Amino acid sequence: MPKHFHSCLASELEAFLRFKHVLGQSYQRGYHTLRRLDRYVAAHHFGGRSLDWPALVSGWLGDCPGRKPITVLREMTVLRQFCLFRRRVYAGAFVPDTQWVSSATSARFAAYPLSPSQVAELIRRTQDLEDLPLRRSGMRALLCMLYSTGLRLGEALRLRCVDADWKQRCFFIRMSKGRSRWVPFRMDLLRELNQYRQKRQRHLQEKP
Repeated sequence: MPKHFHSCLASELEAFLRFKHVLGQSYQRGYHTLRRLDRYVAAHHFGGRSLDWPALVSGWLGDCPGRKPITVLREMTVLRQFCLFRRRVYAGAFVPDTQWVSSATSARFAAYPLSPSQVAELIRRTQDLEDLPLRRSGMRALLCMLYSTGLRLGEALRLRCVDADWKQRCFFIRMSKGRSRWVPFRMDLLRELNQYRQKRQRHLQEKP
């Protein structure tokens, strides 16, 4: 089995990763976080001295400034899981508490909800886009979909025709945020999407 880690924590990180795989988790996102932690420890910890875990965590969090708070929160969650795993072997091992998470996730972004008139103006302005094949109608359909259903942008962009039940007016969202779900939509959105589908079908038929 190839080694994934190379710092003084390598054997413990490998054991933790095997533990997650035994539980049936792919743990891909967590794996990349652990690799970044491993690289940081390898670059900043030398010799046989014991790790100063509070200093390690503080330095690791500050190693990549400018990250989004949600990214820091996810990485801290992985770190806490690893530290709790270590505590099974080393009684009293350091585990960062909630104050580490709160201090690392001070958000500077504030959401700005658009009014219905602003959304209508945004949709209207799709007509000003450069006239590339299906660009205007596609962008209009996307904005209508996002506004009407509350889908995340990535969820909407990944949708395919087979993911829509046109009779029941529902989208099937596959494995987003760890779960799949059905999202209903209104008749007016169905009309918008039907217009886009008709234009798209005509474009495909006319395409040489």
